[in-house]
Amino acid sequence: MAEDRLYDVSPRGTPWTEGDPAEAALRLRRMRWLFGIGLLVNGATWTAAGAALALGGPRWGAGFGLLAVLTAPLLGLPAIAEVAARRRARRVHRQRPADFSRG
Repeated sequence: MAEDRLYDVSPRGTPWTEGDPAEAALRLRRMRWLFGIGLLVNGATWTAAGAALALGGPRWGAGFGLLAVLTAPLLGLPAIAEVAARRRARRVHRQRPADFSRG
């Protein structure tokens, strides 16, 4: 199978191709790192909220708990960034590209 002849077709019939596979691997690695960092930050804020509740009382616990809740969206941020990067990497073709082999 010739890899340079592969393309996908949308439900509306528009042909499109993905970007470079090495670039996709780099995006996946970046998404994993960002998710790990978000998980660490979220875990640290929840730990701080528990410690603040135990050591400082309900007001301190509530303040740090609010901070922990506000860091929760960091866990979804890498997925949103990946969707945006995938859309940028996708190329829609109205006609056959010049570098598309004739087979």
